[in-house]
Amino acid sequence: MVKRSSSALSHWYHFVENFNTSALDFYRAVEDAISARDLPEDVSTERVTYKEGGLLSAKREYLRMKRGQLVFDIGAAPYGNGYFFSWWLARKPRPALGWIVLLGLVGLGYLFLLLLSFNQTLAAILEHYQQYGQLPEEGGGCYIFWVILLTPFVIYILGRCVHAGVFGPEELVIEAPIVGWWYVFLFGPNTYYRQDTAAMFQESVRRAVGEVIQGLFEEQGLKALAPDELKPQSSILKS
Repeated sequence: MVKRSSSALSHWYHFVENFNTSALDFYRAVEDAISARDLPEDVSTERVTYKEGGLLSAKREYLRMKRGQLVFDIGAAPYGNGYFFSWWLARKPRPALGWIVLLGLVGLGYLFLLLLSFNQTLAAILEHYQQYGQLPEEGGGCYIFWVILLTPFVIYILGRCVHAGVFGPEELVIEAPIVGWWYVFLFGPNTYYRQDTAAMFQESVRRAVGEVIQGLFEEQGLKALAPDELKPQSSILKS
């Protein structure tokens, strides 16, 4: 169900024989269960549709919970004389990642030219001072203007590249003296807090889904699912 452009982090499903319900009613019940948990404002709810197969195939609606780049897609559909429940926790890709990589490479080139230009400018200033005993009145102003204008932009692009893992593990930059402190201050890297809040998001939605399913089973006189049956079949949780 998760598109190939998304990165699946966790997955759960359960098939029930001789069972039927309304997917729309199920989604509304899950929305109510989540609303009752009073989650933070950065968690939003929407309905999304995916094609069942190729271009001309039918569409199927899912309930999506979203928090930042994390999406929790919940599905419910009949299959034969039974019913299938599932959810996927995935990370949506950053649409601008390709541009960030390109701009990061441009930024590295800019820094190289910046250092080269600075060295040449400094050499010219020193040469003028040695010949005339005073600093030149002109020649460095344009250079200083471009440094002030472009350097913050280049630093931002390089920081986003580090955060996206373009240049290697983010931890190497965080542990670097001085640079690491500035990076944490400016870009808010993947800290324990961010990972914990991502886990809380997953657990809150997972429990809401389980709560609604257990209520449906109880209404139709079916045996409740065991705790192990509600756990994800796979989980590689990241923020």
